[in-house]
Amino acid sequence: MTLDNFLCCFNLEFGGLVIGWVGLIVNIILAIIALVGAFIPATICQQFELIRHHRRTVDILDFCDDIGTVTTVAFVILFFLLLIFAYAHSCLIRGISARDPDKLKWVWVLYIAIIVLCVLHLLGSFISFWNFFAALIELIVAIYFFMVIDSLIDKYRVDWPKHVAVFNLLDNFIERFEKHPEQREIQKIFSIDGDISDSTIIVIVNNRDILIDTLDPEFKLLKIGIRLINFDAFKKFMGAKIIYREIIMEMIEERNLKLVSEDKTIMVHMPKDDALKLEINPPYDFEIKNLSLDDAEKINSVWAFASPGSLNFIRYVIKFNASIGIYKKSTKTLIAWCLEYDHHCLLALQVDANHLRKGFGILAAKALTKKLAEEKKVDVVTTIVCENYKSKNLFDKIGFNQIDNNLWIGVIKN
Repeated sequence: MTLDNFLCCFNLEFGGLVIGWVGLIVNIILAIIALVGAFIPATICQQFELIRHHRRTVDILDFCDDIGTVTTVAFVILFFLLLIFAYAHSCLIRGISARDPDKLKWVWVLYIAIIVLCVLHLLGSFISFWNFFAALIELIVAIYFFMVIDSLIDKYRVDWPKHVAVFNLLDNFIERFEKHPEQREIQKIFSIDGDISDSTIIVIVNNRDILIDTLDPEFKLLKIGIRLINFDAFKKFMGAKIIYREIIMEMIEERNLKLVSEDKTIMVHMPKDDALKLEINPPYDFEIKNLSLDDAEKINSVWAFASPGSLNFIRYVIKFNASIGIYKKSTKTLIAWCLEYDHHCLLALQVDANHLRKGFGILAAKALTKKLAEEKKVDVVTTIVCENYKSKNLFDKIGFNQIDNNLWIGVIKN
C-alpha cells in the first residue's frame, strides 16, 4: 500500500523529515545515556573494591564484578546499535533532500527490524492488558512509519532517471532564485490550477524554451497546460519525450499554429556517483578553468547551432551556470570547452580546429561532468543529435548511457 501524504494533511517529504529528525535526535540522546550507563557498573565496582580491603566478602564482590562486566558490555553494544539507528535516520534526511531512493535503504531495513521486534513484544504482552495495548500502539506506529518510507522510495524511483531533466531544472532554479531574485520574473514554472498531484509541470526558460513533464500516463493536465501557452513569439519544446509528440501535434493543429522545426535527439545520463569517480588529468602546459564572458564570441562563432540571437544565449549560460574551458598556459588560448544548460545538461562541447584528435573533447566533457557532480551533487545528462555518431561514441567512452529519445519542436503563431 502506497501513501500519498503524511497523516492525511501533510506531504510525504514533511512526514519523512519528521521521522528522520525525531529518530536522529532521540537515538543520539539514548546513545549518550547508554555511554554514561556503560561507566556506572565500573564505578560501583571500584567502590566495592574499597570494601574488599576491609571485609571478607570475596564471593559476593566477585559476583558483582561479573555483573558489572556484563552490564558494561551490554551498554556498549546498545551504544553502537543506537549510533547505527541515528545514522539510518540521518540517511533518511539526506535521501529526502537529494530525492535519492538509495539513501533511504538503511532506514527502510531498520524499520523492518523494528516491526519484527514489535511483533515479538506484542506476542509476549498478553499477560497484561496495558502492556499489550502499548505494544500494539508501538507496532502500528512502526508499520505506519515504514509505509511512509516505502512510499517515498516508490515516489523517487518512478521511471528514474527518465524524469531527471525536469528535476534538475527545478533544482537549479530553486538555487538560482535565492542568489538572483530577478530571475523569478524571467524563468516561469507553471502547474495547472495549482494541481501537482501527478507532478504535471511546464517550465518556460527565457520566454523561449519549454520543458514539460508529468507522471500521469494519460497526460490529462499536460494536454490542458500546453493549450494555454502563448505562442505569439517563437518557442521550442526542449527535449520533449517521444511519448508527448502526439499531444503536441494535436495542440498545434487545434490552435492552427505553425510547426517551424522538429529534430530528434537521444538523451544520455550519468549518475552522480559514477561522475565522481572520473579521473581528470590535463596534459602538460594545459589547465582547466571556468569560462568567462569574454570567451562567448569564440564559442558562438564555431557553434553548430549559432543563430542571430545565440551569442546572448551563450553569455546567459556562462553567467548563470557552470562551464569549463581548457586553456594552453603558455599562450592563454582557449582550445576546448563545455557548457552547462539549466537542467544540468552538457552543452556546446567543442574543440578548436587546431587541436582536434588529441583527447581534449573527452577531457572537457569529463571535467564538467565531475564538476557538476561535486559542486551541485546531481546526475548529469546531455542530448545528442541522432546522426551525430562521434558524440555518441565519445559519451559512451565516458560512461554515459542512453535513457530516452527526445524531440525539439519549434512552434510559432501562424
